[in-house]
Amino acid sequence: MPWSAPYAPRGMLSRRAMASIPSPLGLLKAFGKAYSNWMMEQPIRANLISGILMVAVGDGISQAIEVDAKTGQKKCTSWRDLSLRRLANAGFAGAVFNGVLLPQWYLLLHKLSPGAETPKTIAAKILGNCVAWGCVGNAAIMAMRRVLDGESWHDAEQAVRRDLWGVMMNDYKIWPLYDVLCFTCIPRHLHGLSTGTLGIVWATYLSYVTHTEGH
Repeated sequence: MPWSAPYAPRGMLSRRAMASIPSPLGLLKAFGKAYSNWMMEQPIRANLISGILMVAVGDGISQAIEVDAKTGQKKCTSWRDLSLRRLANAGFAGAVFNGVLLPQWYLLLHKLSPGAETPKTIAAKILGNCVAWGCVGNAAIMAMRRVLDGESWHDAEQAVRRDLWGVMMNDYKIWPLYDVLCFTCIPRHLHGLSTGTLGIVWATYLSYVTHTEGH
């Protein structure tokens, strides 16, 4: 008599149940496909929401690891200690820079060299990114975050002058290498997802630098 479901051996049920559970890689592929479709079908909304979430998540991580310079204690001991104002300011900055300006910048780069990438066009794009985002973009983001958090423009400018060189040097250790992969290996419709993933890490770093004295 064949096994009926209620009396099936435990091991058989376990194997069947395990087989029906998607693997982490499968889930990642499914998410990547869904995100890519969303990005192609609704690029403005997708970029805007992604930019907000990217920088807000980065700021939340930064708040969770920041240490008070005077006491040496962590500023946040639970999620209830997170500053909602900071998260909102981070989301606004993310909407402006990551949601609007950055996608338009990449569209401009693609329009300037619509054909197949060559070493010359890749080098030109990387150089453009180093100037536009490594220097100007980082400075503008840091200044905006400080002003939104209540600092005067003068104080924000002085802080950016103090911190920008170190931020630029770290930027040039990461983003040019990513740009090589972005312009040679990663399909264009996945640029938003790949840039956003690395962008969360960078947003965490920028938020930490902006809100930590003597970092």
